[in-house]
Amino acid sequence: MKWINWNRITKITRKYNDEDEENGSNVEKNKELKITQKEIKNKEKSFIESRLAWKKLFDYPIPKHANDVTYTLGGTIIVLGIVQLITGVILQQFYIPNSNSMPGAYESVSEIANNVSLGFVRNLHYWGAQFLIIMVLLHSARVFISGAYKKPREIQWLAGVGLLVTVFAFSYTGTVLKWDQEGTEALEHQIGTAKIAGPLGIFLTEQFAPSVSLLSRIFALHVTAIPAIAVPLLGIHLILIRLNGIASPKVLDKYKCITARVDQKVPFSTHINKMLINGAVVTIIVIAFSLIWSAPLYFKGVEGVEVTKPPWFLLWLYPLENIFGVPAIAYTTIFVIILFVAVPIVDRKEVTDPRQRNKMMIAMFLLLLSFVGLMIMGTLSPSMQHNMG
Repeated sequence: MKWINWNRITKITRKYNDEDEENGSNVEKNKELKITQKEIKNKEKSFIESRLAWKKLFDYPIPKHANDVTYTLGGTIIVLGIVQLITGVILQQFYIPNSNSMPGAYESVSEIANNVSLGFVRNLHYWGAQFLIIMVLLHSARVFISGAYKKPREIQWLAGVGLLVTVFAFSYTGTVLKWDQEGTEALEHQIGTAKIAGPLGIFLTEQFAPSVSLLSRIFALHVTAIPAIAVPLLGIHLILIRLNGIASPKVLDKYKCITARVDQKVPFSTHINKMLINGAVVTIIVIAFSLIWSAPLYFKGVEGVEVTKPPWFLLWLYPLENIFGVPAIAYTTIFVIILFVAVPIVDRKEVTDPRQRNKMMIAMFLLLLSFVGLMIMGTLSPSMQHNMG
């Protein structure tokens, strides 16, 4: 029979007890450390929140339907706008905004296009602009169909119309800045329409500042004047969205009473996440287009010769110009802008359901049909020489 060494057992027991106490102490310390870190993060959040009103900007409730794809088109436009800003600033560093110098505008664009890295940036800027126009048109159509221009959102709609015009102005002046044959013809058309406007259009003619290249002033419009108009309009548009909220559908029930659809509420931050995801997807598509297809650049422009047609987003004006001459461009453009401005004035009923707004839907369909028809005519018609006056 072996003797039990009680002294050894006692030492071992004390050792394990000490280790348990030490481990328990470490666990408590870890808990205290986590609590402290959490308190620091909460204080940091509180510091930011108290000064930037972060929650008021991004955590206010919005209807759940605002996270549908069609309702995130506005966010996609902002993402593409950021892409345009970044690529535009890069290209600006290598562009020569002068049509008379050598090398000049065309030579600088040609050099950009022949450089692998800068050529990709130019492609991204070009295709970003094309997708931006498409997104703006789709966004406008969604707002119109959902009746989101109605009281109290009339000013919001008008700011959006202003942004639509600036997007087209960006794309048009960007076409001119290439100073290839397409750009030269676009500038000649601009001069022709500016003369129709009389004193209001003199800024867009050579007579305004004979000693300064008109192309230089178009460049100034593209990078300074148009952004100076677009940024405040965007600010007004976004502020009004925050103040008025995202519109919910209003329908006329069987008792002829107007009722708003009750929808589940979600934080606005979820809407931002959706917009960023969809914007990233569209940006990836734009990058793919930029890698596959180069931005167009024709031969250096020859003034007084007309062999090209307008870009696709202005092609609907080409048949009208062929029939009625250059003045048709100015008058038709003004007429279409007036139509857009008049929408919230003409349609003042509270009902937003498109099925209960037959007249407005028919008007939209006819306008869309006219645009498509004119674009088909412009595509099929041969290039023509026009009198610029």
